[in-house]
Amino acid sequence: MFPILNNKTRRVTRKIRQQIQQWRRLFALDANSRIIKSLILLSFVNIVFPCIEWLYGDWNNSWALKADCLRGLHDHSSMVVNLGMMRIRRWRANNRYTYGFARVEVLACFTIGVTQVYLALMEIFLPAIPRLMYPGEVGPEQMIVISVVGLLLNLINNYVYHFSDRRKEQHDVKTGVIGGDNPLITKEVIFSILVNVLGSVALVISAVQTEIFRSMTADSICSMVIALCMILSVVPMLKDTGEILIQRQPVELDDILPVCYMKVYQLSGVHNVLNAHFWTLSPNGFFVGSLILEVLNIKTINPNQLVQQVKMIFDQVDVKLLTVELNYVPVSGFQK
Repeated sequence: MFPILNNKTRRVTRKIRQQIQQWRRLFALDANSRIIKSLILLSFVNIVFPCIEWLYGDWNNSWALKADCLRGLHDHSSMVVNLGMMRIRRWRANNRYTYGFARVEVLACFTIGVTQVYLALMEIFLPAIPRLMYPGEVGPEQMIVISVVGLLLNLINNYVYHFSDRRKEQHDVKTGVIGGDNPLITKEVIFSILVNVLGSVALVISAVQTEIFRSMTADSICSMVIALCMILSVVPMLKDTGEILIQRQPVELDDILPVCYMKVYQLSGVHNVLNAHFWTLSPNGFFVGSLILEVLNIKTINPNQLVQQVKMIFDQVDVKLLTVELNYVPVSGFQK
């Protein structure tokens, strides 16, 4: 009989086992962080309640409860993405990904924002228009209780997240972690929590109008309010992430770069600055740039010293990685 496991399958299983053990060690290390614990807790809690909302919404023919359920499930998927991106963005750079994986959170935030706009517009807002024009019978059973529980749950999520976020910032300051401020993906969670609270308040008002005053249009209006809040909450994030992905010049450097150019022109031997490009690598303020210097061909100029002086000028404005190319121009060409 041939052996079940040959050398090739043994190597594959060994690699899989090593990868699993590596991920277990990484997540065991991250388990000490309060932000990771909070996100895991919120992920498990927030996946149960939207399912209950969907069941009650289907039972009572309430589109507002179903809309809040879709929003909650989208938030849960965002939490799962948060856990993955917080791990991936710490991976080290290699020969293929020379800048590392810091921008993966920008791509994740942009994708989450686009999917949230699609969900709010196509799955919540547009289906609510026919229900607003031709309102149906909405059952009053337990709608106020479900909406109030959802509001309390969102308030608890808000408190737990902000508490763990403050502890994370204090830990980053103590350990000296570079870029310890809130990344874009953390801001996305804050925006989603705020939308949850606003949507839950609108859901409570809709439940009161439906159950007490028997207003059938309040349910559709509430679902539209939830959809609009979801869209408005991601507009700033889509703008910021879109500018980073298309490599716009950092907004923080719009007024600072001209001053830096003037300082470069004042250096000995520098005639002109060409092809200056600056962009944001990661949302924690890590800027990257490249430029070409036209330098007069004078023997007294030390090229290494000139490059270091230029890098020091831009390092003061947080351009941590700068590529400087020197183009030597004959002096006789400017004397004519």
